[in-house]
Amino acid sequence: MHTIHTRWEPQSPRNRGILREVISFRQVVEAFTAWDHTVSEVHVGHVRELKFEPDGIRYQGQSIPLDQATRSRLFDTLGAPARYWRKHTPSFQARALSEHTDRGDFGSNPTLVLRDGKLVTIVRGELIALPNGDVLRAVEEAVGIGSEGLKVTRVGADLERLDIEIVSPLKGITIRPGDIVQSGLHVSHHRFGTEATGIEAFIFRLVCSNGMTRRECVSRDGIVRTRKLPVDFPNGRDLQLAQVRRLAQQNWNGLQAQLEALKATSDRAAHVEELLTRWLQRARISVRAVMPRLLSAWREEGAEKTYYGAVNALTRVATHDPELSERQRRVLASLGGVLAFSEIHVCPRCFSVLAAGTGNIRAA
Repeated sequence: MHTIHTRWEPQSPRNRGILREVISFRQVVEAFTAWDHTVSEVHVGHVRELKFEPDGIRYQGQSIPLDQATRSRLFDTLGAPARYWRKHTPSFQARALSEHTDRGDFGSNPTLVLRDGKLVTIVRGELIALPNGDVLRAVEEAVGIGSEGLKVTRVGADLERLDIEIVSPLKGITIRPGDIVQSGLHVSHHRFGTEATGIEAFIFRLVCSNGMTRRECVSRDGIVRTRKLPVDFPNGRDLQLAQVRRLAQQNWNGLQAQLEALKATSDRAAHVEELLTRWLQRARISVRAVMPRLLSAWREEGAEKTYYGAVNALTRVATHDPELSERQRRVLASLGGVLAFSEIHVCPRCFSVLAAGTGNIRAA
């Protein structure tokens, strides 16, 4: 993971890129655009032109250096156990990667991704890879005039995945005196991965910096997700960016109604432990593993016996618990969104979307 201030700095994967100070969305757009320029792509004509060596990969008579971190990343991409492979010699790992390459596991026309002249990953070259900066500018354009006041509450990125949460004071509501909630967008973009750009509604509670997301499972008026297009698709790049703009605008326009629905949860009485147990079970999340954390968070948040209290327990753990992985925290942030807006809509597909998008928590 990385966190952004004036430049990229490596951080622990546990911190989810939480910012020590709020920065503007425009700063992040500029920083990601600059980061994009440090990465280059080499499109390979045929997979047989590649050959792994102990300390690099040979292509067109040249050896491009790579290190163990890159070999491990490639094994992860292939679904191979990187922890197992890194115990072996670079020569043995090179032979295994070469065999995967010859079998076409990186695609028939793979793309080499380089940074500072070194290989950092290999991706299948069949799909369009939008730069991070282009995606963020598309989001900015979709928001329009309101984009000038956008603030970033969290930003994280590795080579393959950008993950950013932004809020606006124009999209806020006071739940009760001193308890202000702002909303915005959660953007997830896989430049070099196979997943398309994801955009969800994002809710941020200022008093405790708790955050949650809501991805709608159905839409009558728009789209619920984008999709990547083949590199030879006519106007594919423009069409992908148009999808991003449309999804961002759709979520942006629905924020105020969701804020009103969230405020209503503060008046809905609940037996919080029973409510959380039921919802964890519906999401197929281990009650034994997670419930102690949620109840502790609920008490820290004031032990409010309402739906709002239950939602805040989920979002506090999702935002602040350092013992959970990023994926586990995304699950809980998404579950908080499903619970918070259950009066608007909830169906079995809401939980299938949650499981498909983030994976289940089986143990903490």
